[in-house]
Amino acid sequence: MIVSVQDGDSASVLPVINDECAKCAGGCSKQGSPFSVKNPQHFSLRTGTIAAISTPKSKQAIEGILSLVIPFLCAVAGYFAAVPLATMMGLPSGDEARAAGVLLFLATASGIVMFINRGIPEFSKPEIIEVLQP
Repeated sequence: MIVSVQDGDSASVLPVINDECAKCAGGCSKQGSPFSVKNPQHFSLRTGTIAAISTPKSKQAIEGILSLVIPFLCAVAGYFAAVPLATMMGLPSGDEARAAGVLLFLATASGIVMFINRGIPEFSKPEIIEVLQP
């Protein structure tokens, strides 16, 4: 459900409980938090409009590929960079250094992927794909 229209290109929405939730006997009465979505097709929106929301498949594919490729590349880079870095720092440069390099670069990869997926708000922002009830 549209809570407020920010401008023609975006809106603030609140998740609506669907039929599956209505049939559930669990007694869950949690209400979702409003979040912002894009309106690239410039649908006519007003408060109370019910719309279908999705993230484009191309952006989902890019996020998936980046989430797999970046950690792999960083792990390989950590493996090969560990020995020269350990030597420069005067530390032993054996298998322990390589393992530490892989783990350090994997942690860096996690930060990079998180920044891309969460830090760039327009990258993974959902879009209104259909107006169900005006």
